[in-house]
Amino acid sequence: MARLGTVLAVQATADQLRSLSMDPHVLAIEASRPGGAFDVANAPTGQGSPVARPQTNEGGDQCLVAIIDSGIDVLHETFRDANGQSRIVAVWDQTDVTGPSPHGHDPAMYPMLTRGTLHTASDIAAYLASSAVQKQLGRDQARRHGTHVASIAAGRGVGPLPDGMAPDAPIVVVIPTIEAEPGQPASIGYSASHAQALQFIDAWARKLRLPVVVNVSSGMNAGAHDGTSLLETAFDEFTTGGRAPGRVIVKSAGNEQTRSGHAVVAAVQGVEVRVDWDSAPRSRREDYLEAWFDAGLDLEFTLRAPNNDSSSPVHYASPTWRGKLDGTDCWLALRRFHVDNGDACLQIGLSHPQGHIRDGIWVLAIFGKLIAGEPTVDVWAERVRDVNVTFQTGAAQKGTLSIPGTARSIVTVGAYDAGNQNSALFGASSNGPTRDQRCKPDLVAPGVNVLAAASGTAQGAMVQSGTSMAAPFVSGAIALILSRAQKQALIGGALPNAQQIRSILSRTCRNYTGRWHGGYGYGCVDVNAALAAF
Repeated sequence: MARLGTVLAVQATADQLRSLSMDPHVLAIEASRPGGAFDVANAPTGQGSPVARPQTNEGGDQCLVAIIDSGIDVLHETFRDANGQSRIVAVWDQTDVTGPSPHGHDPAMYPMLTRGTLHTASDIAAYLASSAVQKQLGRDQARRHGTHVASIAAGRGVGPLPDGMAPDAPIVVVIPTIEAEPGQPASIGYSASHAQALQFIDAWARKLRLPVVVNVSSGMNAGAHDGTSLLETAFDEFTTGGRAPGRVIVKSAGNEQTRSGHAVVAAVQGVEVRVDWDSAPRSRREDYLEAWFDAGLDLEFTLRAPNNDSSSPVHYASPTWRGKLDGTDCWLALRRFHVDNGDACLQIGLSHPQGHIRDGIWVLAIFGKLIAGEPTVDVWAERVRDVNVTFQTGAAQKGTLSIPGTARSIVTVGAYDAGNQNSALFGASSNGPTRDQRCKPDLVAPGVNVLAAASGTAQGAMVQSGTSMAAPFVSGAIALILSRAQKQALIGGALPNAQQIRSILSRTCRNYTGRWHGGYGYGCVDVNAALAAF
Protein backbone atom coordinates (compact mmCIF):
# COMPACT_ATOMS: atom_id res chain seq x y z
CA MET A 1 0.00 0.00 0.00
CA ALA A 2 1.10 3.58 -0.63
CA ARG A 3 -0.48 6.99 -0.17
CA LEU A 4 0.24 10.21 -2.06
CA GLY A 5 -2.19 12.91 -0.98
CA THR A 6 -5.65 11.73 -1.98
CA VAL A 7 -4.36 8.77 -4.03
CA LEU A 8 -3.85 5.34 -2.46
CA ALA A 9 -2.29 2.30 -4.12
CA VAL A 10 -3.61 -0.87 -2.48
CA GLN A 11 -4.18 -4.57 -3.12
CA ALA A 12 -7.71 -5.78 -2.45
CA THR A 13 -10.04 -8.68 -3.16
CA ALA A 14 -13.02 -8.33 -5.49
CA ASP A 15 -15.36 -8.20 -2.48
CA GLN A 16 -13.26 -5.51 -0.85
CA LEU A 17 -13.30 -3.46 -4.05
CA ARG A 18 -17.07 -3.73 -4.23
CA SER A 19 -17.31 -2.49 -0.66
CA LEU A 20 -14.95 0.39 -1.41
CA SER A 21 -17.01 1.38 -4.45
CA MET A 22 -19.99 1.88 -2.15
CA ASP A 23 -18.09 4.20 0.19
CA PRO A 24 -19.13 7.83 -0.49
CA HIS A 25 -15.61 8.99 0.40
CA VAL A 26 -14.08 6.95 -2.46
CA LEU A 27 -14.15 9.01 -5.65
CA ALA A 28 -12.71 6.45 -8.08
CA ILE A 29 -11.16 2.99 -8.28
CA GLU A 30 -8.78 2.19 -11.12
CA ALA A 31 -6.79 -0.96 -11.87
CA SER A 32 -3.02 -0.65 -12.12
CA ARG A 33 -2.39 -2.22 -15.49
CA PRO A 34 0.77 -3.93 -16.72
CA GLY A 35 2.80 -1.54 -18.82
CA GLY A 36 5.84 0.67 -18.74
CA ALA A 37 8.02 0.11 -21.78
CA PHE A 38 11.38 1.84 -21.41
CA ASP A 39 11.91 4.78 -23.74
CA VAL A 40 15.12 3.56 -25.37
CA ALA A 41 15.83 2.75 -29.00
CA ASN A 42 16.84 -0.80 -29.86
CA ALA A 43 19.69 -0.09 -32.25
CA PRO A 44 22.08 2.71 -31.23
CA THR A 45 24.80 3.49 -33.75
CA GLY A 46 28.08 5.38 -33.85
CA GLN A 47 30.88 5.84 -31.36
CA GLY A 48 28.78 7.64 -28.80
CA SER A 49 29.01 11.06 -27.21
CA PRO A 50 29.77 11.52 -23.51
CA VAL A 51 27.48 13.58 -21.32
CA ALA A 52 28.34 17.26 -21.78
CA ARG A 53 28.50 18.43 -18.19
CA PRO A 54 28.25 22.23 -17.72
CA GLN A 55 31.18 24.37 -16.58
CA THR A 56 30.39 24.61 -12.89
CA ASN A 57 31.87 23.71 -9.52
CA GLU A 58 28.45 22.51 -8.38
CA GLY A 59 28.36 18.70 -8.22
CA GLY A 60 24.86 18.11 -6.87
CA ASP A 61 25.90 16.86 -3.41
CA GLN A 62 22.95 18.60 -1.73
CA CYS A 63 20.22 17.04 -3.90
CA LEU A 64 18.93 13.48 -3.89
CA VAL A 65 18.71 11.91 -7.36
CA ALA A 66 16.03 9.22 -7.48
CA ILE A 67 15.86 6.73 -10.34
CA ILE A 68 12.77 4.59 -11.01
CA ASP A 69 14.06 2.12 -13.56
CA SER A 70 15.08 -1.45 -14.39
CA GLY A 71 17.83 -1.56 -11.79
CA ILE A 72 21.39 -0.46 -11.29
CA ASP A 73 24.80 -2.11 -11.19
CA VAL A 74 25.83 -1.05 -7.69
CA LEU A 75 29.39 -2.26 -8.31
CA HIS A 76 30.04 0.06 -11.25
CA GLU A 77 32.62 2.58 -10.07
CA THR A 78 30.78 5.52 -11.60
CA PHE A 79 28.43 5.47 -8.60
CA ARG A 80 31.20 5.87 -6.02
CA ASP A 81 32.46 9.04 -4.37
CA ALA A 82 36.01 10.38 -4.30
CA ASN A 83 36.80 8.06 -1.37
CA GLY A 84 35.59 4.96 -3.18
CA GLN A 85 32.37 4.66 -1.18
CA SER A 86 29.03 4.12 -2.87
CA ARG A 87 26.76 7.15 -3.29
CA ILE A 88 23.76 4.80 -3.62
CA VAL A 89 21.92 5.11 -0.30
CA ALA A 90 19.19 2.54 -1.03
CA VAL A 91 17.82 0.20 -3.70
CA TRP A 92 14.26 -1.08 -3.38
CA ASP A 93 13.65 -4.01 -5.71
CA GLN A 94 9.89 -4.46 -5.91
CA THR A 95 10.32 -7.51 -8.15
CA ASP A 96 12.34 -9.53 -5.62
CA VAL A 97 10.09 -11.41 -3.17
CA THR A 98 13.03 -12.60 -1.06
CA GLY A 99 12.77 -9.69 1.39
CA PRO A 100 13.05 -8.09 3.78
CA SER A 101 10.80 -5.34 2.47
CA PRO A 102 11.23 -1.66 3.36
CA HIS A 103 8.58 -2.12 6.07
CA GLY A 104 10.49 -5.12 7.38
CA HIS A 105 13.58 -2.94 7.81
CA ASP A 106 11.89 0.10 9.31
CA PRO A 107 8.11 0.06 9.92
CA ALA A 108 8.12 3.69 11.07
CA MET A 109 9.87 5.01 7.95
CA TYR A 110 7.99 2.74 5.54
CA PRO A 111 4.59 2.06 7.17
CA MET A 112 2.91 0.66 4.05
CA LEU A 113 5.71 -0.62 1.80
CA THR A 114 5.49 -4.32 2.59
CA ARG A 115 6.66 -6.00 -0.59
CA GLY A 116 9.93 -6.46 -2.44
CA THR A 117 13.47 -6.33 -1.07
CA LEU A 118 15.32 -3.32 0.31
CA HIS A 119 19.08 -3.13 -0.14
CA THR A 120 20.42 -0.66 2.42
CA ALA A 121 23.58 1.44 2.33
CA SER A 122 25.29 -1.11 4.63
CA ASP A 123 24.23 -3.92 2.28
CA ILE A 124 25.69 -2.05 -0.67
CA ALA A 125 28.92 -1.37 1.23
CA ALA A 126 29.20 -5.12 1.85
CA TYR A 127 28.67 -5.82 -1.85
CA LEU A 128 31.50 -3.43 -2.70
CA ALA A 129 33.77 -5.05 -0.12
CA SER A 130 33.17 -8.53 -1.55
CA SER A 131 32.93 -7.40 -5.20
CA ALA A 132 29.70 -9.42 -5.49
CA VAL A 133 25.98 -8.75 -5.26
CA GLN A 134 23.01 -10.92 -4.42
CA LYS A 135 21.81 -12.90 -7.43
CA GLN A 136 18.42 -11.20 -7.41
CA LEU A 137 19.95 -7.72 -7.55
CA GLY A 138 22.13 -8.73 -10.46
CA ARG A 139 24.59 -7.02 -12.80
CA ASP A 140 23.21 -8.46 -16.03
CA GLN A 141 21.43 -7.05 -19.07
CA ALA A 142 18.24 -6.55 -17.06
CA ARG A 143 20.06 -3.72 -15.25
CA ARG A 144 21.48 -2.18 -18.41
CA HIS A 145 18.85 0.52 -18.90
CA GLY A 146 18.79 1.76 -15.31
CA THR A 147 22.58 1.75 -15.00
CA HIS A 148 22.93 3.81 -18.17
CA VAL A 149 20.23 6.26 -17.11
CA ALA A 150 21.58 6.70 -13.58
CA SER A 151 25.11 7.39 -14.79
CA ILE A 152 23.89 10.13 -17.13
CA ALA A 153 22.12 11.86 -14.25
CA ALA A 154 24.64 11.23 -11.47
CA GLY A 155 27.67 9.27 -12.62
CA ARG A 156 31.26 10.12 -11.70
CA GLY A 157 34.06 10.01 -14.26
CA VAL A 158 35.87 6.65 -14.38
CA GLY A 159 37.76 4.91 -17.17
CA PRO A 160 36.39 6.15 -20.52
CA LEU A 161 33.52 7.94 -18.81
CA PRO A 162 33.67 11.62 -17.86
CA ASP A 163 31.45 12.95 -15.11
CA GLY A 164 27.71 12.75 -15.49
CA MET A 165 25.54 15.77 -14.80
CA ALA A 166 25.57 15.61 -10.97
CA PRO A 167 28.58 13.45 -10.04
CA ASP A 168 28.40 14.15 -6.30
CA ALA A 169 24.69 13.49 -5.77
CA PRO A 170 23.40 10.77 -3.43
CA ILE A 171 21.29 8.23 -5.33
CA VAL A 172 18.23 6.18 -4.46
CA VAL A 173 16.88 3.55 -6.87
CA VAL A 174 13.52 1.82 -7.17
CA ILE A 175 13.12 -1.20 -9.45
CA PRO A 176 9.37 -1.19 -10.18
CA THR A 177 7.02 -4.04 -10.94
CA ILE A 178 5.73 -2.78 -14.26
CA GLU A 179 4.29 -6.05 -15.53
CA ALA A 180 2.55 -8.74 -13.52
CA GLU A 181 4.37 -12.06 -13.44
CA PRO A 182 2.51 -15.35 -13.98
CA GLY A 183 0.44 -16.08 -10.89
CA GLN A 184 0.36 -12.45 -9.73
CA PRO A 185 -2.76 -10.30 -9.91
CA ALA A 186 -2.85 -8.45 -13.23
CA SER A 187 -3.44 -5.21 -11.33
CA ILE A 188 0.11 -5.21 -9.95
CA GLY A 189 1.54 -3.00 -12.66
CA TYR A 190 2.92 0.40 -13.58
CA SER A 191 0.55 2.68 -11.66
CA ALA A 192 0.66 0.94 -8.27
CA SER A 193 4.40 0.29 -8.41
CA HIS A 194 5.21 3.90 -9.26
CA ALA A 195 2.93 5.34 -6.58
CA GLN A 196 4.71 3.14 -4.04
CA ALA A 197 8.09 4.17 -5.48
CA LEU A 198 7.25 7.85 -4.98
CA GLN A 199 6.30 7.22 -1.36
CA PHE A 200 9.63 5.43 -0.83
CA ILE A 201 11.52 8.33 -2.41
CA ASP A 202 9.56 10.82 -0.32
CA ALA A 203 10.66 8.99 2.83
CA TRP A 204 14.31 9.22 1.80
CA ALA A 205 14.14 12.91 0.86
CA ARG A 206 12.66 13.62 4.30
CA LYS A 207 15.24 11.46 6.05
CA LEU A 208 18.16 13.18 4.32
CA ARG A 209 16.46 16.60 4.48
CA LEU A 210 17.35 17.20 0.87
CA PRO A 211 15.51 18.34 -2.23
CA VAL A 212 14.92 15.56 -4.71
CA VAL A 213 14.60 15.10 -8.45
CA VAL A 214 12.97 11.88 -9.66
CA ASN A 215 13.82 10.46 -13.09
CA VAL A 216 11.27 8.25 -14.87
CA SER A 217 12.33 6.91 -18.27
CA SER A 218 9.40 4.59 -18.93
CA GLY A 219 5.71 5.16 -19.51
CA MET A 220 2.30 3.94 -20.60
CA ASN A 221 0.09 4.62 -23.61
CA ALA A 222 -3.35 3.86 -22.19
CA GLY A 223 -5.19 6.79 -20.64
CA ALA A 224 -6.75 10.09 -21.62
CA HIS A 225 -3.39 11.88 -21.97
CA ASP A 226 -4.82 14.97 -20.33
CA GLY A 227 -3.27 14.80 -16.87
CA THR A 228 -6.42 13.59 -15.10
CA SER A 229 -5.77 9.89 -14.46
CA LEU A 230 -5.12 8.59 -10.95
CA LEU A 231 -1.53 7.82 -11.96
CA GLU A 232 -0.92 11.38 -13.14
CA THR A 233 -2.69 12.71 -10.04
CA ALA A 234 -0.30 10.67 -7.87
CA PHE A 235 2.70 12.18 -9.65
CA ASP A 236 1.27 15.67 -9.20
CA GLU A 237 0.58 14.94 -5.54
CA PHE A 238 4.28 14.18 -5.01
CA THR A 239 5.11 17.78 -5.96
CA THR A 240 1.87 19.22 -4.52
CA GLY A 241 0.84 20.23 -8.00
CA GLY A 242 4.31 21.55 -8.73
CA ARG A 243 4.25 23.94 -5.75
CA ALA A 244 6.27 21.97 -3.17
CA PRO A 245 9.77 23.48 -2.82
CA GLY A 246 12.55 21.14 -3.88
CA ARG A 247 10.35 18.44 -5.40
CA VAL A 248 10.65 17.77 -9.17
CA ILE A 249 9.80 14.80 -11.40
CA VAL A 250 11.30 14.42 -14.88
CA LYS A 251 9.67 12.12 -17.43
CA SER A 252 10.94 11.04 -20.85
CA ALA A 253 8.56 12.06 -23.63
CA GLY A 254 8.55 8.52 -25.05
CA ASN A 255 9.75 6.94 -28.26
CA GLU A 256 6.29 6.51 -29.77
CA GLN A 257 6.49 8.90 -32.73
CA THR A 258 7.27 6.20 -35.30
CA ARG A 259 5.36 3.31 -33.73
CA SER A 260 1.79 4.14 -34.84
CA GLY A 261 0.36 3.59 -31.38
CA HIS A 262 -2.08 6.52 -31.51
CA ALA A 263 -4.95 6.98 -33.94
CA VAL A 264 -7.30 9.92 -34.41
CA VAL A 265 -10.55 9.86 -36.39
CA ALA A 266 -13.52 12.22 -36.62
CA ALA A 267 -16.94 10.69 -35.96
CA VAL A 268 -19.67 11.58 -38.47
CA GLN A 269 -23.38 11.48 -37.78
CA GLY A 270 -25.16 8.68 -39.65
CA VAL A 271 -21.86 7.34 -41.03
CA GLU A 272 -19.45 4.57 -40.00
CA VAL A 273 -15.76 5.41 -39.70
CA ARG A 274 -13.07 2.84 -38.95
CA VAL A 275 -9.93 2.53 -36.92
CA ASP A 276 -7.88 -0.39 -38.29
CA TRP A 277 -4.85 -1.88 -36.61
CA ASP A 278 -2.41 -4.61 -37.51
CA SER A 279 -1.97 -7.23 -34.80
CA ALA A 280 1.56 -8.63 -34.92
CA PRO A 281 2.13 -12.42 -35.17
CA ARG A 282 3.87 -12.43 -31.80
CA SER A 283 3.02 -14.32 -28.63
CA ARG A 284 1.53 -12.27 -25.80
CA ARG A 285 -1.34 -12.68 -23.37
CA GLU A 286 -3.16 -9.41 -23.91
CA ASP A 287 -3.68 -6.38 -26.15
CA TYR A 288 -5.35 -3.39 -24.55
CA LEU A 289 -6.62 -0.20 -26.17
CA GLU A 290 -8.59 2.85 -25.05
CA ALA A 291 -10.69 5.31 -27.07
CA TRP A 292 -11.46 8.72 -25.55
CA PHE A 293 -14.00 11.26 -26.85
CA ASP A 294 -16.41 14.03 -25.91
CA ALA A 295 -19.29 12.66 -23.82
CA GLY A 296 -21.67 14.72 -25.97
CA LEU A 297 -21.10 12.22 -28.79
CA ASP A 298 -23.47 9.25 -28.97
CA LEU A 299 -21.43 6.60 -30.74
CA GLU A 300 -21.88 2.91 -31.47
CA PHE A 301 -18.81 0.65 -31.51
CA THR A 302 -18.33 -2.74 -33.15
CA LEU A 303 -15.14 -4.79 -32.97
CA ARG A 304 -14.30 -6.95 -36.02
CA ALA A 305 -11.64 -9.65 -36.17
CA PRO A 306 -9.43 -10.48 -39.17
CA ASN A 307 -11.91 -13.20 -40.27
CA ASN A 308 -14.80 -10.69 -40.02
CA ASP A 309 -16.22 -12.12 -36.80
CA SER A 310 -18.00 -9.18 -35.16
CA SER A 311 -19.00 -8.21 -31.65
CA SER A 312 -22.44 -6.97 -30.79
CA PRO A 313 -22.68 -3.17 -31.00
CA VAL A 314 -21.73 -1.31 -27.83
CA HIS A 315 -23.33 2.07 -27.02
CA TYR A 316 -24.60 3.98 -23.99
CA ALA A 317 -27.75 1.87 -23.68
CA SER A 318 -25.73 -1.37 -23.96
CA PRO A 319 -22.24 -0.47 -22.71
CA THR A 320 -20.50 -3.85 -22.40
CA TRP A 321 -19.84 -6.92 -24.50
CA ARG A 322 -17.69 -10.00 -24.01
CA GLY A 323 -17.13 -12.93 -26.35
CA LYS A 324 -14.73 -14.77 -28.64
CA LEU A 325 -13.73 -13.46 -32.09
CA ASP A 326 -11.55 -15.48 -34.44
CA GLY A 327 -10.28 -17.60 -31.52
CA THR A 328 -9.44 -14.58 -29.35
CA ASP A 329 -11.23 -13.62 -26.14
CA CYS A 330 -12.46 -10.04 -26.50
CA TRP A 331 -14.33 -7.49 -24.41
CA LEU A 332 -15.61 -3.94 -24.78
CA ALA A 333 -16.61 -1.58 -21.96
CA LEU A 334 -18.00 1.90 -22.61
CA ARG A 335 -18.21 4.52 -19.87
CA ARG A 336 -19.83 7.90 -20.32
CA PHE A 337 -18.89 10.83 -18.06
CA HIS A 338 -15.67 9.22 -16.83
CA VAL A 339 -14.76 10.15 -13.27
CA ASP A 340 -11.32 11.41 -14.32
CA ASN A 341 -12.42 14.11 -16.73
CA GLY A 342 -16.12 13.84 -17.59
CA ASP A 343 -15.34 12.51 -21.08
CA ALA A 344 -16.33 9.14 -22.50
CA CYS A 345 -13.98 6.15 -22.66
CA LEU A 346 -14.19 2.84 -24.50
CA GLN A 347 -11.91 0.10 -23.22
CA ILE A 348 -10.96 -2.70 -25.63
CA GLY A 349 -9.35 -5.93 -24.49
CA LEU A 350 -8.09 -8.92 -26.50
CA SER A 351 -6.54 -11.91 -24.78
CA HIS A 352 -5.57 -15.55 -25.18
CA PRO A 353 -4.41 -17.80 -22.31
CA GLN A 354 -1.67 -19.35 -24.46
CA GLY A 355 -0.65 -16.02 -25.99
CA HIS A 356 -2.15 -16.70 -29.43
CA ILE A 357 -3.97 -13.43 -30.11
CA ARG A 358 -5.09 -13.55 -33.73
CA ASP A 359 -2.71 -11.67 -36.00
CA GLY A 360 -3.91 -9.59 -38.93
CA ILE A 361 -6.12 -6.54 -39.33
CA TRP A 362 -8.62 -5.77 -36.56
CA VAL A 363 -11.26 -3.10 -37.01
CA LEU A 364 -13.06 -0.82 -34.57
CA ALA A 365 -16.12 0.43 -36.44
CA ILE A 366 -17.53 3.71 -35.08
CA PHE A 367 -21.06 4.74 -36.08
CA GLY A 368 -22.16 8.29 -35.32
CA LYS A 369 -25.65 8.11 -33.79
CA LEU A 370 -25.60 11.75 -32.65
CA ILE A 371 -22.74 14.23 -32.97
CA ALA A 372 -23.25 16.97 -30.38
CA GLY A 373 -19.74 18.10 -29.53
CA GLU A 374 -16.14 17.84 -30.68
CA PRO A 375 -16.15 14.83 -33.06
CA THR A 376 -12.56 13.70 -32.43
CA VAL A 377 -11.99 10.16 -31.18
CA ASP A 378 -8.48 9.41 -29.87
CA VAL A 379 -7.40 5.77 -29.62
CA TRP A 380 -4.21 4.61 -27.90
CA ALA A 381 -2.78 1.08 -27.82
CA GLU A 382 -0.92 0.05 -24.68
CA ARG A 383 2.65 -1.14 -25.15
CA VAL A 384 4.41 -3.35 -22.62
CA ARG A 385 7.49 -4.74 -24.35
CA ASP A 386 7.11 -5.09 -28.11
CA VAL A 387 5.06 -3.08 -30.57
CA ASN A 388 2.17 -5.51 -31.02
CA VAL A 389 -0.46 -3.09 -32.32
CA THR A 390 0.14 -0.60 -35.15
CA PHE A 391 -2.69 1.56 -36.43
CA GLN A 392 -3.28 1.42 -40.17
CA THR A 393 -5.94 4.15 -40.39
CA GLY A 394 -5.87 7.40 -38.49
CA ALA A 395 -2.29 6.96 -37.22
CA ALA A 396 -1.40 10.32 -35.67
CA GLN A 397 1.89 12.17 -35.33
CA LYS A 398 0.59 14.42 -32.56
CA GLY A 399 -0.39 13.24 -29.10
CA THR A 400 2.17 10.43 -28.84
CA LEU A 401 3.56 11.39 -25.42
CA SER A 402 3.56 8.51 -22.96
CA ILE A 403 1.80 8.78 -19.61
CA PRO A 404 2.62 10.15 -17.01
CA GLY A 405 4.52 12.66 -19.16
CA THR A 406 1.18 14.40 -19.65
CA ALA A 407 0.84 15.18 -15.93
CA ARG A 408 0.66 18.87 -15.12
CA SER A 409 3.66 19.33 -12.83
CA ILE A 410 6.13 16.99 -14.55
CA VAL A 411 9.05 18.22 -16.64
CA THR A 412 8.64 16.27 -19.91
CA VAL A 413 11.75 15.82 -22.06
CA GLY A 414 12.17 14.87 -25.70
CA ALA A 415 15.44 13.94 -27.39
CA TYR A 416 17.63 15.58 -30.00
CA ASP A 417 20.95 14.67 -31.63
CA ALA A 418 23.70 16.76 -30.00
CA GLY A 419 26.14 15.41 -32.59
CA ASN A 420 24.16 16.95 -35.44
CA GLN A 421 25.16 20.51 -36.32
CA ASN A 422 21.50 21.41 -36.76
CA SER A 423 20.37 19.75 -33.50
CA ALA A 424 18.10 17.35 -35.38
CA LEU A 425 15.21 15.93 -33.39
CA PHE A 426 15.50 12.22 -32.59
CA GLY A 427 13.08 10.61 -35.05
CA ALA A 428 11.20 8.49 -32.50
CA SER A 429 10.87 11.25 -29.88
CA SER A 430 7.19 11.54 -28.98
CA ASN A 431 5.26 14.67 -29.88
CA GLY A 432 2.67 16.71 -28.04
CA PRO A 433 0.47 18.40 -27.31
CA THR A 434 -1.54 16.66 -24.60
CA ARG A 435 -5.13 15.71 -25.40
CA ASP A 436 -6.31 18.87 -23.62
CA GLN A 437 -3.87 20.89 -25.78
CA ARG A 438 -1.23 21.73 -23.16
CA CYS A 439 2.28 22.41 -24.43
CA LYS A 440 4.33 19.28 -23.72
CA PRO A 441 7.12 18.22 -24.09
CA ASP A 442 8.71 21.15 -22.28
CA LEU A 443 12.12 20.90 -23.94
CA VAL A 444 14.61 18.47 -25.48
CA ALA A 445 18.02 17.21 -24.35
CA PRO A 446 20.79 15.08 -25.90
CA GLY A 447 19.44 11.59 -26.47
CA VAL A 448 21.18 10.13 -29.54
CA ASN A 449 24.19 7.81 -29.21
CA VAL A 450 24.82 8.77 -25.60
CA LEU A 451 27.86 7.16 -23.97
CA ALA A 452 27.26 6.16 -20.36
CA ALA A 453 27.89 3.32 -17.91
CA ALA A 454 27.46 -0.34 -18.90
CA SER A 455 26.21 -2.80 -16.30
CA GLY A 456 28.34 -5.85 -15.57
CA THR A 457 31.57 -3.86 -15.76
CA ALA A 458 33.72 -1.91 -13.31
CA GLN A 459 34.35 1.10 -15.52
CA GLY A 460 32.81 0.10 -18.83
CA ALA A 461 30.61 2.20 -21.11
CA MET A 462 28.01 1.62 -23.77
CA VAL A 463 25.99 3.67 -26.24
CA GLN A 464 22.21 4.01 -26.22
CA SER A 465 19.67 6.33 -27.81
CA GLY A 466 16.20 7.47 -26.86
CA THR A 467 14.28 9.91 -24.73
CA SER A 468 15.31 7.61 -21.85
CA MET A 469 18.76 9.16 -22.20
CA ALA A 470 17.51 12.73 -22.57
CA ALA A 471 15.44 12.71 -19.37
CA PRO A 472 18.34 11.96 -16.96
CA PHE A 473 20.40 14.72 -18.60
CA VAL A 474 17.70 17.15 -17.47
CA SER A 475 17.29 15.38 -14.11
CA GLY A 476 21.00 15.87 -13.45
CA ALA A 477 20.76 19.52 -14.47
CA ILE A 478 17.90 20.01 -12.02
CA ALA A 479 19.97 18.32 -9.31
CA LEU A 480 22.65 20.97 -9.83
CA ILE A 481 20.10 23.78 -9.52
CA LEU A 482 18.47 22.27 -6.44
CA SER A 483 21.80 21.50 -4.78
CA ARG A 484 22.93 25.08 -5.22
CA ALA A 485 19.55 26.29 -3.96
CA GLN A 486 19.80 24.01 -0.91
CA LYS A 487 23.12 25.58 0.03
CA GLN A 488 21.58 29.02 -0.31
CA ALA A 489 18.53 27.89 1.69
CA LEU A 490 20.80 27.10 4.62
CA ILE A 491 21.67 30.81 4.79
CA GLY A 492 18.15 32.11 4.23
CA GLY A 493 17.43 31.39 0.56
CA ALA A 494 14.47 29.50 -0.88
CA LEU A 495 14.15 26.24 -2.78
CA PRO A 496 12.46 26.53 -6.19
CA ASN A 497 9.50 24.29 -6.95
CA ALA A 498 8.77 22.20 -10.05
CA GLN A 499 6.84 24.98 -11.79
CA GLN A 500 9.73 27.40 -11.32
CA ILE A 501 12.30 24.83 -12.43
CA ARG A 502 10.30 24.05 -15.57
CA SER A 503 10.02 27.75 -16.38
CA ILE A 504 13.76 28.32 -15.82
CA LEU A 505 14.72 25.39 -18.07
CA SER A 506 12.23 26.31 -20.81
CA ARG A 507 13.01 30.04 -20.91
CA THR A 508 16.77 29.48 -21.05
CA CYS A 509 16.71 26.99 -23.95
CA ARG A 510 19.08 27.68 -26.79
CA ASN A 511 17.50 30.00 -29.36
CA TYR A 512 14.40 30.41 -27.18
CA THR A 513 11.68 32.34 -29.03
CA GLY A 514 8.69 31.78 -26.75
CA ARG A 515 7.06 29.58 -29.38
CA TRP A 516 6.36 25.96 -28.59
CA HIS A 517 7.00 23.08 -31.01
CA GLY A 518 5.32 19.67 -30.80
CA GLY A 519 8.63 17.82 -30.87
CA TYR A 520 11.19 20.29 -29.49
CA GLY A 521 9.02 21.92 -26.84
CA TYR A 522 10.59 25.30 -26.15
CA GLY A 523 13.99 24.24 -27.44
CA CYS A 524 17.28 22.53 -26.58
CA VAL A 525 18.29 22.61 -22.94
CA ASP A 526 21.11 25.00 -21.97
CA VAL A 527 22.29 24.02 -18.51
CA ASN A 528 24.82 26.83 -18.15
CA ALA A 529 22.14 29.39 -18.95
CA ALA A 530 19.69 27.74 -16.54
CA LEU A 531 22.26 27.82 -13.73
CA ALA A 532 23.05 31.46 -14.49
CA ALA A 533 19.35 32.36 -14.44
CA PHE A 534 18.73 30.89 -11.01
